[in-house]
This record gives sequence, C-alpha cells and structure tokens, in this order.
Amino acid sequence: MREYILVKDYVKNRPVALVRSEYGRATVIAGEKSAEKVFIDGEPHNLNRNYGFTLLGHSSCHPDIGYYIDTLGPVMDKDEKWKRAEERAAKAKAAKKLSEDDLERIAEMLSNGVSQRKVAEVMGVSQSFISRYKAAESVPL
Repeated sequence: MREYILVKDYVKNRPVALVRSEYGRATVIAGEKSAEKVFIDGEPHNLNRNYGFTLLGHSSCHPDIGYYIDTLGPVMDKDEKWKRAEERAAKAKAAKKLSEDDLERIAEMLSNGVSQRKVAEVMGVSQSFISRYKAAESVPL
C-alpha cells in the first residue's frame, strides 16, 4: 500500500521532506534527499528523535501533498543545496556592486519591455532583486 509521509525536523521546527512509502521502499518526492535515511524497510524509524512523521494519506490526490511538494521544492542532496547557496551568494554580491550606470541600464531595459528574468541574467543578479528594484522605482517620492 502506498503512503505519503511528511518528515518534520523538530530541532528546526519545519518540514524537511515528503516521502512516498510503497512495498517496503521509501522514496523522497520533495525536499531533502537525506530523509530517506530515517526509513527502514519503508517504515519511519526515529533513531535520534530529531524527526517526526505525519501520515498525509494513501492517495496522491490529497491537497496537502501538492502543497508540500510546492513548499519543499525538488529533491536535493547536500551538494546541490550547497551549490545553490553559492549561486545565491554570488548574485547578492553582484547586486551590491552595481553602479549608478548599471541601475540606469536596468531601468532602460525594463522600460523597453525586456523581461525581469532576462534582465537578471544579463546583469548577473537575482530576479527578485530586479523585481524589488522595479517596485521601488515605481513608488512616487
């Protein structure tokens, strides 16, 4: 029988992974790949008491399953998480180094109809930075 189990980290007080357990095999379908280690023969075993488990249901149609897939994101191991964190840090560093000319160039590209995603790629910053800049620019003083 198929079960969808939410793994929560009690220390950080947040959900860590969504796991599908079927025929004695646990597979992480969202969140941290390391959550598979707390399952033995498809059953949750809290060896160090840092994790809690919540059975969400036996059907993939349960609304909480979709919510946690969206919230936790794709399955990642530690190396992937580290790589993403480095990329975010590099983009933040690039955003801090932007000059007035760069900001004018961003404003010009946005006014010409270039998408925020493309502007972010060209300037080497995050899309959220461009979005915040655009919102701040449109606020009247």
